[in-house]
Amino acid sequence: MEGTLQSTLFVLSATLRILFLVLGNTIENKDSN
Repeated sequence: MEGTLQSTLFVLSATLRILFLVLGNTIENKDSN
């Protein structure tokens, strides 16, 4: 159970990191255009 929770948190943090990177790139692209 503990291992499942750890892996879930790891996946969530990784997904959030990717989302923030994509959002940041999108905003930068809009500003440059």
